[in-house]
Amino acid sequence: MQRNKRVTAIAAALAAVLAGASGAQAQDSIGGYIGASIGQTDIDANGFDSATGYRIFGGYMFTPMWGVEGGYIDAGDFDGKGAFANASIEGSGFYTAGVGRYALTDSVALNGKVGVMFADFDGKVNGNTTASDDSASLLLGFGADWYFTPTMAVGAEYNLVTDVDESDVDAIWLNFRFDMTGAY
Repeated sequence: MQRNKRVTAIAAALAAVLAGASGAQAQDSIGGYIGASIGQTDIDANGFDSATGYRIFGGYMFTPMWGVEGGYIDAGDFDGKGAFANASIEGSGFYTAGVGRYALTDSVALNGKVGVMFADFDGKVNGNTTASDDSASLLLGFGADWYFTPTMAVGAEYNLVTDVDESDVDAIWLNFRFDMTGAY
């Protein structure tokens, strides 16, 4: 039930961002970008702590508002607690997504994404792999970037990867982004 509310809220926020993008007066930001993130990840499996993860990404904006992005996410190691003290879950994978951007000002932009993550999650007990899930899962995300120079931005982003071995994985990222076009 909690998962459905979270997915609905994310989808509604993403739809609002993408629907509003058609009226944006964004500057010409067509071209490629690269970036890196560090953040906190959480799996909704009972008995496991949050983890620290990282991601590297790159993309191309075909118009000031629409583009594609791909990258690699290492969600970190989720350590068990309590009855699961000897267990851990490790997760990583590659993703691709469609991206929508809306420029609020010359230096602030909102973004949303919908895509797929090709995830590999392994469950371990006492260091030995006991379960593995390789799957394609829905990736949703939204966030904002602040450009402190015409080509460099910092930002925050929330991602949700759904149904990874019947669990969802949430991530809150702190991003650094370099635009190869210098539009903002």
